[in-house]
Amino acid sequence: MDNNDLGDILFDKLKDFYHDKDFVCGVSSMVETDKERQAIIDYMDKGENVTTSNIILLALSLDRNRINNNIN
Repeated sequence: MDNNDLGDILFDKLKDFYHDKDFVCGVSSMVETDKERQAIIDYMDKGENVTTSNIILLALSLDRNRINNNIN
């Protein structure tokens, strides 16, 4: 799967979960790699305690981890 495919899948899943453009665009903008996109898709598919807050926290965590790994 290429970058756009996972990006489109994630975008659609986020939009279906909570149809708010700020939520969808905010989460989508925080994840930059296929691995990060897949992590959020997997979390949503698992269906355990999936909330908008937890999705945002996961996206922030993935973003922070990527940034910290690039600095070190």
